[in-house]
Amino acid sequence: MKSTLITVITFFILSSLSAQPSYFIKTYGGANEDYFTDVEMTPDGGYIMVGASKSYGPDPNSFDGYIVITDSLGNKLKGLGYNGGGEEEAMFIRRAPDSTYYVCFFSDNGINNYKSHLLHLNDTLGWMWESYVFSSVNNKFFDGCFLPNGEFVITAKINDSISSAIWFDNNGDTLFSRTLANDDSTFFTKIDYHSNTITVTGYKTGADIIMYQMDESGLMKDTIFYPSTYYSLKSIYNQNGLIYCIENKFASAINGLSVNSTTNTIEWFLNLGGPDTALVAYNIGLIDEDLLISGRANYWNDTLYTNLLKINSIGGNTIWERFYSPNFSLSSSMLSAKVIGNRIVGMGKCSTISNENDAFLIVADLNGWAGMEDYIHLQSAVKIYPNPANEILHFTMPYKRFVDFNVYDTFGRVVQSGRTEDMYIDITALHTGIYIIRLIQDGNIWNLTFIKE
Repeated sequence: MKSTLITVITFFILSSLSAQPSYFIKTYGGANEDYFTDVEMTPDGGYIMVGASKSYGPDPNSFDGYIVITDSLGNKLKGLGYNGGGEEEAMFIRRAPDSTYYVCFFSDNGINNYKSHLLHLNDTLGWMWESYVFSSVNNKFFDGCFLPNGEFVITAKINDSISSAIWFDNNGDTLFSRTLANDDSTFFTKIDYHSNTITVTGYKTGADIIMYQMDESGLMKDTIFYPSTYYSLKSIYNQNGLIYCIENKFASAINGLSVNSTTNTIEWFLNLGGPDTALVAYNIGLIDEDLLISGRANYWNDTLYTNLLKINSIGGNTIWERFYSPNFSLSSSMLSAKVIGNRIVGMGKCSTISNENDAFLIVADLNGWAGMEDYIHLQSAVKIYPNPANEILHFTMPYKRFVDFNVYDTFGRVVQSGRTEDMYIDITALHTGIYIIRLIQDGNIWNLTFIKE
């Protein structure tokens, strides 16, 4: 019996561990606060991240722009700071067709005067040009994309009131712009180019979810206004004709919906989180045709974990949810995540005992697994008790929702199975002996051994 038990336990351990890929979680920064907001992959498989830093500029109380380039394993190769005359933050980075980079920084001097800077850097972070657009008035750039002819299009808010799409040539000169809205409550935060069409998505505060589609010259092709009292923090369009939107509700829950751009009707609505499961969303992206939400969660032991959720595009149900703790941080927030090739790349900030805030980079597979450290950390969140047990076996889980379970005897046979949301099962009917319980939740699997008295 002892040999059989060892064989069964070994099988469960190996089947759990062998599925975990060798990706990584790494932190960066100095003595003060640092964070990343966006990332691109370099031609040799490394990463270039942008964000903000208080560690490397002349004033430790003021943010400067922050750029870091790494190898494929996340080892830092080079860093660069940027100061545009105020508090700086990188809004986005885009890799150009010639493998150079466009980086947008937002600069605020603290006296109601702010502007955006568009930088063109070569593959070693060398300066090529810098473009100031409407430098005499307040302006903020949100997102950008390249067109096949090499032109670069951004979404922007000009003079606090005019929402625009602005075209640049490859020398940083402004070609032309298109006014999308003329009020202080409309924002276009996402832009993309597919199938000869530029798509911008955004919202009008407390009123409309908005999508515009244009050709490469800026000629309007389609417009969607979905009237709603829903405040859309972020929205994004996929090529199946769905617009995804999310909002944060009372800093503890997420609302989300999907609008069909053809019928202008809601496909699904979801609510995640609540008083006992605080959840905050910072950004959304696409993974295949499904929705990828990056943010922060507090599900257990009062630690704020950075998290990712994959939401099904058809019904809005959660496909999986992952938690990460960069450098075993006390709190962390994933400010953005995107799919690059065959991996998910996320970034943000985390607080540790030794440092106020570090920037972090997470590289995971398409199921959200970011390496053995992440896997072991998630495994440690699950416990069963009492052990040994006689009648009731309790367990703690990272997520307070349904759990599927299978109980195996020492011969590997399933002797009990089911689904529960009560976080315990009745084992009265089991014979005295040693068992393995497999707990399954949101695609995560835990195998634990217990003794029935």
